[in-house]
Amino acid sequence: MKTRVLELLLIAALLCPGLAAPAAAATEGEIDQAIEDGLVWLALQQNGDGSFDGGGVDYRLAQTATAVLAFENEGHFPGGGSTYSTHVEKGLDYLFQTSVSEFPITNQPHGDPDTNEDDKGVAWMKGTNREVYVTGMIMQAIVASNRPDRVVTGGTLNGQTYKQVMTNLVDWAAWGQVDSGTGRGGWRYLANSGNSDNSTAQWPVLGLVAAEQWG
Repeated sequence: MKTRVLELLLIAALLCPGLAAPAAAATEGEIDQAIEDGLVWLALQQNGDGSFDGGGVDYRLAQTATAVLAFENEGHFPGGGSTYSTHVEKGLDYLFQTSVSEFPITNQPHGDPDTNEDDKGVAWMKGTNREVYVTGMIMQAIVASNRPDRVVTGGTLNGQTYKQVMTNLVDWAAWGQVDSGTGRGGWRYLANSGNSDNSTAQWPVLGLVAAEQWG
């Protein structure tokens, strides 16, 4: 039986050589063109207020952060004068003017999370079950802007530099990390909620990895 199967496979390969041949890998030029085509399409999806619409405000924030990150990863930064710099600027401005909060943070069982001693943290959609998801995504978009000294205009954080905001975002992430039990070291839907979930824990980790680029 095994011999028969091998014979059939060999015949199929001889009659249809395309089926047996491995697919050719994309060239660097093809990859670059695919990315550029994606950015062209993405730019057309941006709303007038700078957001990328995905439904409710939680989805708009998440999709705006990741769309902005896609442009930034290809070298399009706010104030950079490149093809998509304006799209990035509008996207970041939308983020800083939508559902962001500055609030007091306190000492935790394993230390003081307040690195700049202002007793404040920053988060998006504070107190909702989207807080940790959305804030971790936005942290990445802020750092990828490559503009630590850019100043927020409008909204709750008006007048602060991006790096100042990131410092309080890092403090929020440290404050919100679970300190005890089987979930220690992770995060859940709400910061400082007491237990952890892997669907959310990845986002502040990625945000903290990004923040490390700014020291």
